[in-house]
Amino acid sequence: MFKYALTVLIFVLLGFFSCKKEDNQPAVQTETEKPKGSLALTIQSFDSLGTLESNPSGAIITITTNVSCTTGTTGSCNFNNLEQSVYVPIVNKSGYEYLPSSVSINSSGLNKSITIPLAKKSTYKLQNLYVVLKNKDSILTNFNLHRPVISGQTVNLAVISGTNSGINAHNFTKVDYFITNNHIVTQYNIASLPELKSSLASLPLNGKLYISIIPVTYGAAFSSVFNSNILLGENELYPGTIQLIKNWN
Repeated sequence: MFKYALTVLIFVLLGFFSCKKEDNQPAVQTETEKPKGSLALTIQSFDSLGTLESNPSGAIITITTNVSCTTGTTGSCNFNNLEQSVYVPIVNKSGYEYLPSSVSINSSGLNKSITIPLAKKSTYKLQNLYVVLKNKDSILTNFNLHRPVISGQTVNLAVISGTNSGINAHNFTKVDYFITNNHIVTQYNIASLPELKSSLASLPLNGKLYISIIPVTYGAAFSSVFNSNILLGENELYPGTIQLIKNWN
C-alpha cells in the first residue's frame, strides 16, 4: 500500500513540475493582422475626337486576379477590404487605351483615390511620312491620312522626338501637337513647334534627332508604371521614324 502511494506521489510531483515548466515557457506570439485598405477608382473617358465623354460606363477594371468591377455611368469603382500592397489596375474597354497607373496601399495611406484617363484610339492612320530639315526655320513634312477627315472635324497629331532612334508612342523625350482637317498634307512647316525647336537648338552641329508624327485623341500623359510620358489614344499603326541632322551652329 505504501509502495503504491509513493508511486502515485511521484507521478503527481512529476506532473506538477512538468506543468510549472510548461507555464514558464514563453507564449508563442501570433503575427498581428495588418489593417485592410480601400481604393476608389474613377475613369475619365475620352472619345475619338478627344472630348470627355459624359457616360464612361462599360470599362472593366481588374486590380487582382479575382477582383474586378465594371464602371457604370459615373465611371467609378470602389474596392474594399484590400491587403496592403501595390496595385496596378488593368482597364479593358474595346477600342480604348488606358493610362497605366500604380497605387500603394500601406500603413501611411490605407484609403486611396485615383483617376485614370481612358481614351478611344484615333481612327485615322498616318501614312507615307516624309520630313526634310532645310534650316532652323524650315522643317517641312508631307504625309497623308488613310481617309478624308470628316467635315467639321480635325485630327490631332503628336510630333514626338528624341535622340534615341528607337522612339515610339511609349518611348520619346519631347512632344508637340498640331491639327489638320486635310487628309493630304504637303510641305507643312513644323520648325516653330516649341519642343522640337528646343531639342534641335540643344544639339551640336551634325547632331541627330529622331521624330515621328502620330494621330492621337488624348496626347501625352505621365505613367507611374513606366515612370515616363506615353501617348494615349494613338492609332496603333506606327508611321515610322525620321532622322534629322542639324545643319547649323
